[in-house]
Amino acid sequence: MLTDPISITGNGAAESFARVDVSGRKAVYKVLARAANAECFVTFNHQDVGTGITARVRDQMRLEDHITLSDAVTPGMNIINVSVDHPVSQASDTALLEALRKVTKFLDVTANAQALIDGQS
Repeated sequence: MLTDPISITGNGAAESFARVDVSGRKAVYKVLARAANAECFVTFNHQDVGTGITARVRDQMRLEDHITLSDAVTPGMNIINVSVDHPVSQASDTALLEALRKVTKFLDVTANAQALIDGQS
């Protein structure tokens, strides 16, 4: 189980997310210091998928950031999903962690992240 609260930094400012729900292998965290129309949640979920030699574990992190669109009335939501599938019988997390580091370092470059949201491939 992650610590409670967890801290996530964006735009140089850290936000504290308190655990608000736990159900089996799923936990939901919420920024408590935000107005009701600007809520932000992070959900961690772990599930077993496949059977036999195709058995895998799917680990997911989902960020839901409620926003107000440019007309200042219409609500909107930015949703980011990170999903990691790996074999149940994986002997070591080393290769999986290296692959995850590659993705996060790529997206840490602003131009690469912008290209992703601009639909470039």
